[in-house]
This record gives sequence, structure tokens and C-alpha cells, in this order.
Amino acid sequence: GKMKKILFVGLALCVLALGCMEETQEEVKVIPAAFEENNSSPQYSDMVSSVEFIPLETTQASLLGDIEQLIVTEDYIVVSDDMAVKCFDADGKYLHDIGRKGRGHGEYNNFTSISYSGNVVYVCDQRALYSYELSTGKFIEKKEFDEPHYKAFVVDGYVYCFNWIDGIKFYSYQLKDLSEKRLIYENNINPSTEGNLCYANGSLMLVEPFAGLFYKFQNGEILPFLKYDMGNKAMPVERFTSKLDYRNYKGMADLFQFPFVADGYFTFGYTIGNEMRLAVVNLTNDKVFDFNRLNWQLEYKLEPYLSPTYSDGKYFYQTRRAQSPVEYFDNVPSKYSTFNRLKNAQADDNPVVCKIQMNKGFLK
Repeated sequence: GKMKKILFVGLALCVLALGCMEETQEEVKVIPAAFEENNSSPQYSDMVSSVEFIPLETTQASLLGDIEQLIVTEDYIVVSDDMAVKCFDADGKYLHDIGRKGRGHGEYNNFTSISYSGNVVYVCDQRALYSYELSTGKFIEKKEFDEPHYKAFVVDGYVYCFNWIDGIKFYSYQLKDLSEKRLIYENNINPSTEGNLCYANGSLMLVEPFAGLFYKFQNGEILPFLKYDMGNKAMPVERFTSKLDYRNYKGMADLFQFPFVADGYFTFGYTIGNEMRLAVVNLTNDKVFDFNRLNWQLEYKLEPYLSPTYSDGKYFYQTRRAQSPVEYFDNVPSKYSTFNRLKNAQADDNPVVCKIQMNKGFLK
């Protein structure tokens, strides 16, 4: 019947994508995991030269919930929660909203992704792509999709549209010319989750959560970027292609996510069992530093269990609540005096953007 046909198509896509993955793995740069070598919890200040905290101004017009997406340019910080997209200057002063929810001219419904190119911010609400001037928030135009898309990003003049394939953890991505509503290219990527699709600094990356295989989108194509080889800790493919009990794979590497590149360093997060880790790769010499993320946040007063949430190509960025309920923020001495600006923060203040600069001599 119909369900059997859907299942067959899904399995066929799975086999096809796995075959493509095996082909690309022969060409991709492979970095052996270093989680066993760096398990002694050293001082992570060796890796980072500075952390600057930028509180986002709290006013009635600029009030935010938890930040879901972040864009940083030389002059602006654009953030979104589940209700609005707002623009601040580089010091955190509120400037204007980027469009708003509604059904009127220039208004979008429940948006799912934001991206930018030049002085334009693009907002996707699954049925259309809306564009606004970054510097003013002024509405430019609305381009309707010929079919709904879960997310859409503008990168190097291309529009990448993403959808879930029902029943299997796949992203189907399409490259479209929205002016002509023309499908240029279509591909299926095995398997992925929402947190593994990362937009930063005008670029787009995707990671397979069980394989540690990272892709980049470039010039209208998806290309293998890097594979972090976990050896005997690698999660088997069967974990994601059948309904096997997750407990059978306790202690295996999983949930590779948040891939970002800045200043010649590549960072990403993953888990082994209940331990959440962050890996850093020097892309010039392939040296790796792999450590427990909790220790990193303890030393730098960042919130637990978060990898960098953005990169502008030069710095990494994280966000944290202005007033954290985690007691150790008061017990661990701050390495940077700028943290003192947050001492009088109120619980309902806007989040803080943390600007992280890598140590140029790290992993040389």
C-alpha cells in the first residue's frame, strides 16, 4: 500500500545517501580523534587570548527571550528568539527590528531561519523568503516558494532550501533560483538533526551526527570538509537506520554539532556517553585539542554545555543569560574585568554576547 511505498522510497534514499557518503569519505581530510590524549583538563586559557562580554541593551522594544540564531558583522549584531529578529550595534545598543510577525505588508509568519548577504538580512518563514536592509530594517521584497521549505539560507548568491524527509532523519536540500522558481539541484543528506545545520559568516556547514563527517556548501555544491575519526568509539550506522535501543551504544561518540571556523581554527561539539566535549582543529597543521566542555565554561564564565554559537571568520561567539542561576559564576574568579559589568544584571535582562578570540600560538 501507500505506507509500504513511502518506506521503500525512504530506505532507497538512505542507501543512496550512504553510498554517496562512502564515496566522499575517500577524498575528505581525516583527522584522528584526540579525546584520549587531552583528557587531563589543562588550563584552557592557553587556547583563548581574550573573552569580551557584550550585554545587549534591555528596553521594552528590544526585550528578547533565549537567543536561537545569531549573526555578527563588523558593525551589527543580529539576534532572533522565537518571536522576533532584532538588530543591535557592535556595542550592544538596540537599533531596530528586522521585520515583524504578522500578515501585513513585509511581515512574516513563524520564521525558521535567518541569513545575510551584504547589507541584506533574509528571513524564511517556510512559505517565503523576506529580505530587509540590515542597517535600517527596511523591508525590500518577499519571494514566495513554490512549495513549503523548513529552512532557507542565502549563501554566495545561492538559495539553499531544506526539508525533512518524513520518517527518516534526512535533510533534503534544494538549490533554487527564486526569481524564476527554478530547481537547479537537489540532493539528500544522510542523516542529520536540526542542530547540525550551521550558518555562520555567510557560509553554511552540515555534519552527520554519528560519523563526525562535516560538509560545506560552496558555489552551489555540497563538498566534504573534514572527518573526525573516532575509531572504535564511532557510532555504527545501524544506530540511525533502525529502532535499536540507544543504551546498546553507551560510551560511543554521538551528536556531532555546531561546526564553526574562525581565524584558521575549526571547532565543534560532540558527546561520549554523558560527557559533552569540544574539539579544536588547527587547519594549518591538523593538530587537535579535545576536552570536556564543562571545564572550559567554568574557567571563562560561559554557560555550561554550549559550543560557540557563531563565527564571523575572526572571532567565535557564544550567548549566555545576563544573570545566570549557576552558582559557580560567583565562586570562580573571572579572568577578565569586563565580566564585572554583569554583576548588577537582573534576571530579566537581555542575553549577553561573548566574543572569544583564539590564542594565535595555540596548537602551532
